[in-house]
Amino acid sequence: MAGQKSLSPFGGCVDLTSARVGGKTLRCSDDFFAPMANLLKSGRGVFIPEKFLLELR
Repeated sequence: MAGQKSLSPFGGCVDLTSARVGGKTLRCSDDFFAPMANLLKSGRGVFIPEKFLLELR
């Protein structure tokens, strides 16, 4: 998407907590939805409705 500006004020910044640059999770308060290591992955999260609904039963 060349030529488009990022809507985020942090669009041009380096994510220093990213796993790509060595960031690690030490602990989290709730990993019901996904493993805590997913907090440091780049990109948007993926919502899988079937998995969420099965977990609630």
